[in-house]
Amino acid sequence: MPSKPRQLSLNAFLHDTGHHEASWRHPDSAAERVFDIDFYVEQAQRAEAAKLDGVFFADIPGLWAATPYRPTAHLEPITRLAAIAARTERIGLIATASSTFYEPYNLARLFSSLDILSGGRAGWNIVTTQSEQVARNFNLTQLPPSEERYARAQEFVDVVTKLWDSWEDDAVLTDRDSGRFFDPDKVHQIDHHGRYFQVEGALAAPRSPQGRPVLVQAGSSNQGRAFAARNAEAIFTAHQTIQDAQAFYGDIKTRAANARPWLDEPACTSTGRPCGLRGEASAPSTWKYRPWWSIWCTLSGSKKWPLSRSVRTASSSQLSHSFVTTSTNSWARAYRSSLGGS
Repeated sequence: MPSKPRQLSLNAFLHDTGHHEASWRHPDSAAERVFDIDFYVEQAQRAEAAKLDGVFFADIPGLWAATPYRPTAHLEPITRLAAIAARTERIGLIATASSTFYEPYNLARLFSSLDILSGGRAGWNIVTTQSEQVARNFNLTQLPPSEERYARAQEFVDVVTKLWDSWEDDAVLTDRDSGRFFDPDKVHQIDHHGRYFQVEGALAAPRSPQGRPVLVQAGSSNQGRAFAARNAEAIFTAHQTIQDAQAFYGDIKTRAANARPWLDEPACTSTGRPCGLRGEASAPSTWKYRPWWSIWCTLSGSKKWPLSRSVRTASSSQLSHSFVTTSTNSWARAYRSSLGGS
């Protein structure tokens, strides 16, 4: 039997002036605009025009580093993506949010609202955060150990997905004659009672266009990989050699097959990632690009995640990084339609 065609989806990782800590000092950088929402909207619009499938924001709920020598303060990503949603049409919107420093109810509501506002384009990159400094911003004297953070994260995701499912697809009636705005028999309390959370529900927002925003995961430890295999629809990771990327790919495939055997074979693709480096001393004004390896692993049995008809890239001077993924989703259908496909 011939194998199914495999296609690539490209996502832009937008990170102020770039990942190199001195990139903001380049004369052509946009360092003065890192707190200007139009800066991020313009990057997302460029990515959308180039037929990329998503934009991705990393985040940590605190200063990235206690140094005055690079941009370390940053705008909250869900808020940024809500502004971007209003000025884009098709591109996916992925924000990082920590299960350690949120409550499930308010995060479920935030991402559901973003999915509704954007017409079904939201994704949540799940992290547990490993910063002692950040812990002290949230009434903690020390960061919980990794095992506890991942245990909390699993229950957190379970609660969030229950909340997203607490409204049935056709619960909203808007029936002026009967006076019923929604059908109470199709809105359900979740009555969750667990080790970390006690949540009654239902969510204060109806079911979003995707049903659930896309679940992305970032973390390459053994615990992170196990968590990803059980929950993620796409995995963000970075490797410096193709051999390391292939080993990660194989491990994720095995773990995902064991954790969710009902999925199709997990699909992974990798791409070179440009890393800006200064040129030799003899040519100090030049920039060189050197390929590191980055990978988005996507579980192809999922009903979510973008699929582009063709691969087109934006200029590396316009976009920080791009990442590759494969799978199917409504985002893909919009792209195929815009490109004249079906």
